[in-house]
Amino acid sequence: MRKIAAIALLTFRSASRSRALAAAAAAIAALTLMLPLVIKGDGTPGSQVGIFINYSLGLLMFFTSLTATWSGAGAISLEIGGKQMQLLVSKPVNAIQLWAGKWIGIMALNFALLALGGVLIYAVIQLAPGARGAPGDGARDTGRDVMTVYRTVEPSGAAPEPAAVGPGQSFSWQFDLASQSGLDRAALLKYRFVPSPFSHQSPVAGEWRISADGYPLCQAMKQPASPNMVSYLRLPAPGNVRTLRIEYRNGQVAPAVTVFFPAESAPELLIPISSFEANLLRALVMLLARLAFFTSLGMIAGTLFSFPVAVFASMGLLVTAYSGGFVSQVAEKGLVRIAAGGKSTGLANVLDEIIRGVFRVFKYALAPVERFNPLDYLPDGICLTWSLTLQSMLVLFCFYPLLLLAAGAACLRRREVGLVSE
Repeated sequence: MRKIAAIALLTFRSASRSRALAAAAAAIAALTLMLPLVIKGDGTPGSQVGIFINYSLGLLMFFTSLTATWSGAGAISLEIGGKQMQLLVSKPVNAIQLWAGKWIGIMALNFALLALGGVLIYAVIQLAPGARGAPGDGARDTGRDVMTVYRTVEPSGAAPEPAAVGPGQSFSWQFDLASQSGLDRAALLKYRFVPSPFSHQSPVAGEWRISADGYPLCQAMKQPASPNMVSYLRLPAPGNVRTLRIEYRNGQVAPAVTVFFPAESAPELLIPISSFEANLLRALVMLLARLAFFTSLGMIAGTLFSFPVAVFASMGLLVTAYSGGFVSQVAEKGLVRIAAGGKSTGLANVLDEIIRGVFRVFKYALAPVERFNPLDYLPDGICLTWSLTLQSMLVLFCFYPLLLLAAGAACLRRREVGLVSE
């Protein structure tokens, strides 16, 4: 362990003097502090805070992933290219100790960058107006405290078709809360609807009725809402109930407007269960797990190739990981068919099948990176559970790095021998 710690310390000192690391730290600090000056949102402080969380966390993910991949690609390839690796052959250090020490050193730098970004994000949110506004003070158009984290509960037995509510008609959803906890605080109903005719974009009059276990929970609440936009309705604390029934009555009769609630985005019940601080901590832990994967990816590329080729290969995989649904689309439909509008023949079909096979491998290998993405939770105030965070650590921080460690150490051992024989 002392040998691994010594190599990690040397790697940390060497990488900390890198201009790339200084540039990444400066970019994270500057963009995080400047974002509030350019974010407008819909004019409400709460909207600005929500957009800031989304963009600041996204930028932190991008720059730290870039730095981790770059540092990993150069950790071994630069020493091999500079003939420094040959000095280690005469030392009592094996390939596994060398690979693990360099990985730990780079991960220490990743941790420092994440800590910097996390502190800056939290500090800016604390200073943002309306971030801790009291419910109902008008600081947020939804009345929602952005420093609260929610658990999502979907309606039971949701219809596969859109719910159509004509003028003067009603529609209801039922939520099963028997297995839920933390119902002693006000909850939120998140919903979105589409009007018919679609040209009607003015607020639609509506009335909501809430009942718990068959008894009215509160008086009917009238809330006009804009079409095609996510809206929130603050509900009283449900308490110890088993079922919650929420009924919507369309009050838009002049002019007459039919309201459609899309099946893929049915109303959701948001139950407060945690604080933003704890959710941000879990998001940073999940980011650290992702950086462990990208660091290992850069190091295996640096073990196999020279520095320029390693950077090109690892950055290509990094871009692929951040390409959204492009990998899945190519894996399913192929690249040639997409470019040709679904029509291809002969050699193009063979080439397309090869490309699809490669992208299927990418899709399978990068699936955990897409799954453990804190941007799917933190900006919307959805709770990142510790169980999901632990899964990300087990998969991205332990399994993938250990797998690449074994492969990288085997390749490094053979490559070192080749260098010595020269």
